[in-house]
Amino acid sequence: MSQCDQAIYPRVDPFCRSFDFTLYFQDLFLAVAPNAVLLVLLVLPVARLLRAQDVVRRTKSVAVKAVSARPYPAYSYSLSPN
Repeated sequence: MSQCDQAIYPRVDPFCRSFDFTLYFQDLFLAVAPNAVLLVLLVLPVARLLRAQDVVRRTKSVAVKAVSARPYPAYSYSLSPN
């Protein structure tokens, strides 16, 4: 990596190349920052869902159905001709 790309400034030194973002700036502000904001905002709907009332009553039959449905996709995939 060139010395120009290690700076945090958005613009590369003109002696290095014409107007361009540095690699460090791209990683930090165009990839990491938006993902961090989305992860922080994800807390709001998750907290609301955790406080919400259960719609389905948890019974033994619901647990049996959930466990028995798990192997079906793998079994179905194993029977496919491809």
